[in-house]
Amino acid sequence: MAHISVVKPVDKALGTVRQVLFTPFNLIKWLGLGFTAWLASLTEGFSPNFNLMPNNTFDSPASHNALAWMQAHLALVISVGSGMVIVILVVTLGIAWASCRGKFMFLDNVLNNRAEIQAPWRRFSRQGNSLFLFSICFGIAALAILATLGLLLLFVAWPDIGRHNFGINALSAI
Repeated sequence: MAHISVVKPVDKALGTVRQVLFTPFNLIKWLGLGFTAWLASLTEGFSPNFNLMPNNTFDSPASHNALAWMQAHLALVISVGSGMVIVILVVTLGIAWASCRGKFMFLDNVLNNRAEIQAPWRRFSRQGNSLFLFSICFGIAALAILATLGLLLLFVAWPDIGRHNFGINALSAI
């Protein structure tokens, strides 16, 4: 019976990393691999943390003045807000598209021990675009499922919500 070792695959992987990155050391290769790795990971793990209410209060004269101005210019506020949402959506989709193409570029560069940017960008355009469309469709489907589930749970809890009571329906929905 063959002896199974955990150390051998790790040692082989570290040897490959040493060979790709350090034998011989090439700064251009490092920068190319780093750029494609950055491009591939653009959409991974981003979570902004904005503190819009530092004092957790809207009870100041400035906030009352701002609220009055927003109510007086509601059409402008809605227009600017809608424009900002559209710009953010377009930028987010552009970043997601570039990241999908970058995933294939990085994988190709790592597998073939090179640091090309232009050739894999063109060569894997069809696959990258396909991954982008799949991720968009998957996100829309997941959002639809979550919205349906949320509406179903709201429907279950609605009798208790209407009575302002935390009863069995609200508990079931939770």
